[in-house]
Amino acid sequence: HFRMHSYRFSNLLGATYKGGAIEFTPDGNVLLSPVGNRVSGVDLVQGRCVTLAPENREDVAVLALTKDARLLLSVDVKGHALLINFVRCSVLARINFKAAVRSARWSPNSAWLVVSHGRKVELWRTPTLELGWQFVKHRVYSGHHDDIVDLSWAPDSQFFTSCSKDGSVRLWSVDHLEGFQQMALLEHRSAVRASFFSADLQRIFSMSRDGILVSARFKLQEAGNLQKDRHIYCQPG
Repeated sequence: HFRMHSYRFSNLLGATYKGGAIEFTPDGNVLLSPVGNRVSGVDLVQGRCVTLAPENREDVAVLALTKDARLLLSVDVKGHALLINFVRCSVLARINFKAAVRSARWSPNSAWLVVSHGRKVELWRTPTLELGWQFVKHRVYSGHHDDIVDLSWAPDSQFFTSCSKDGSVRLWSVDHLEGFQQMALLEHRSAVRASFFSADLQRIFSMSRDGILVSARFKLQEAGNLQKDRHIYCQPG
């Protein structure tokens, strides 16, 4: 016989969640989330929860984990960050980005880190043992007219996008490429929440606050430049 039971949701993350970015490990088995000024990890397979020892100065706002799951960047609401050895759970370096960070992403090849800095984007070399685990700034990008809310890398780690409250999505390259010009996609009429590259590098998808999805298709030329082809719109309903 089937019996009806009364189930009441208690707590998924195992600790009080007050906001901030969440992050999955590359294998999808562990969910990382901010808990105050520390980071909590929930093993979704074993059903266990652990809180990492390193502590930020303020509540954690942004998390970024490298694709090889070796380095974890934990940024608090004031822009102070910890670079954590995720395997050993030890602090390797500290940095003050000197502004509130809304998004931070490691490149797929783990060689670069992009960080939003108000209306600008900062590109940093990934700290290594050879560099003494120090952050080295590579380039600064500007062009948005309002705060940047999300960053996304292309699968080849050569390009990335930034999307902003000004309703635009901008495409950037890590290094100067012959024939490539930084470009802006101005198809949205409200703040853009997120953007993504397709696996084949042929499309960039972006989603705005009002639920509009825009798919921009590009052609990758041999010289390294991208040419905008056309847009396809997908609206709710």
